[in-house]
Amino acid sequence: MSKDLATDSYKVISILGNTVKEVKATGSLDVSDLSKGIYFLITDSGIAKFVKK
Repeated sequence: MSKDLATDSYKVISILGNTVKEVKATGSLDVSDLSKGIYFLITDSGIAKFVKK
């Protein structure tokens, strides 16, 4: 996702559909506390899938 897109918050959803993180948008998102797996990043601008290794 482009940093130029305006959004108010980031929501991270696990592959099982659980919300694992929801924070105010700051231009970056720290996912170091998440377990390995597949997640979805939900913003006002759209949805992106990412893998935490």
